[in-house]
Amino acid sequence: MVRYGTSLKWYKNGILDNSTTNDVNVVDNTGNLNIGKGDSWPTTYLTGYIDELRISKGIARWTSDFTPPTRQYSADSYTTLLLHCDGSVDGSLSITDSSLYTKTINRYGSTQIKNAVYKFGEGSCYFNGASQTDYLSVAASSDWAFGTGDFTVDCWVYITNLNPGSTYYYDQTIFSNLVDIKLACFLMHAGGAPAFYNGSAEYDSTLPVTLNAWTHVAFVRYSGVLYMFTNGIIGYSGAMTTNFTNSSSAYYIGGMGGSNYRYVYGYIDELRVSKGIARWTSNFNPYNEVYYLSTPASYTYGRRNRLSTKSVSTYNQLL
Repeated sequence: MVRYGTSLKWYKNGILDNSTTNDVNVVDNTGNLNIGKGDSWPTTYLTGYIDELRISKGIARWTSDFTPPTRQYSADSYTTLLLHCDGSVDGSLSITDSSLYTKTINRYGSTQIKNAVYKFGEGSCYFNGASQTDYLSVAASSDWAFGTGDFTVDCWVYITNLNPGSTYYYDQTIFSNLVDIKLACFLMHAGGAPAFYNGSAEYDSTLPVTLNAWTHVAFVRYSGVLYMFTNGIIGYSGAMTTNFTNSSSAYYIGGMGGSNYRYVYGYIDELRVSKGIARWTSNFNPYNEVYYLSTPASYTYGRRNRLSTKSVSTYNQLL
């Protein structure tokens, strides 16, 4: 069921079944949302099965007949880097980009896939911060030239040391370039709260990650406002309009190379970089599944009050 403007439509297996006009203002409600049971009529129970139920606010995902997805909802073509950090072999040195752009990931030190601690799949990427040698890099690309537009960097982290040192050299790198562009997404050396650096100022969240536990962190810019989230809760928001132009040097994950320079103590899983989209601008529940890629589709999409039609190489999940 989809509402677009004042048009309400029902689809069955992607085929329009019925439509009507509906302009009802659906307001906040203190009652429960029931699934499989009616609200006022206690006998209106569903007999059968439900799978892959999704409720989306602010987007009409389909306005004409469509082919329903045949797998779990996927990531989209805004994704310019996607590290599942997965592998069935403990200690694997193969770390790959699963985005549509399949960038080469360069591995340094003893950075490896570990099967003992992971958020999704069979493994995560382990960084031994104490060794001062473990990190990943990815070559310069226009995909990191965010300009003044929207972007999102998000991942899951499992940090084993929240206070590795007394200076900023012990900040823990999520995704950074401090050579020419000066863009850094990291965890602060004291306490492990997310922070962002744009070359002239540091922006600090007030919500640290949890020691020895999986925590979702996200760095988001929407219309000149920077947001930082810890487990879906806003820890910082404020103006940040820096123009991030194309870089001639690499971006780093897990550390910046060299002695005592911003190494991660722990694990990273499901790292995603997205260009041209602010995936969250208010508190949210982190997606508890891997970001899948899928087959081409055309769809109508919307973010906030903007709606248009866009052909992309993945199904339309704006997570």
